[in-house]
Amino acid sequence: MDTIRIGERVYEVISFTSRITNRSMPTNGISLAGGYIAVSGSENAYRIFNTRSGEPILRCRFRSLSDAIKFAEWIEKVYADYFEIWQDYPKADIISWCKYTVPNGIDIFGAIEVLNTKDVISLGDVKEAVEKTRKEENHWKH
Repeated sequence: MDTIRIGERVYEVISFTSRITNRSMPTNGISLAGGYIAVSGSENAYRIFNTRSGEPILRCRFRSLSDAIKFAEWIEKVYADYFEIWQDYPKADIISWCKYTVPNGIDIFGAIEVLNTKDVISLGDVKEAVEKTRKEENHWKH
């Protein structure tokens, strides 16, 4: 088992087949969520993948590996109870399906929709997207 240390944490490195723009290719990535998700990429372009389908969880990429890992760990905390759905339905859009059942799910779903309009993002962009989504949601409540 290959591992990589990032900060204080040691991560397992796994192999999976990624699918970007209908191309399948062998990929190595940092395993999270019991191997259900992985972070992979190269300098200034890191993606978070659903390892069961091989597809990115978000269309956008992260500028830094540490930002991608932090976001993936956050996704893991919020959606971990639902990852087993990928065993039978590897292409299931868990973030969309669970927007009404996880805490702040509507805000998360809306923020991801905003983030997916960008090519490369940072955690600062995530914060801005969440704030924008909450502001728009509050506008409709009044």
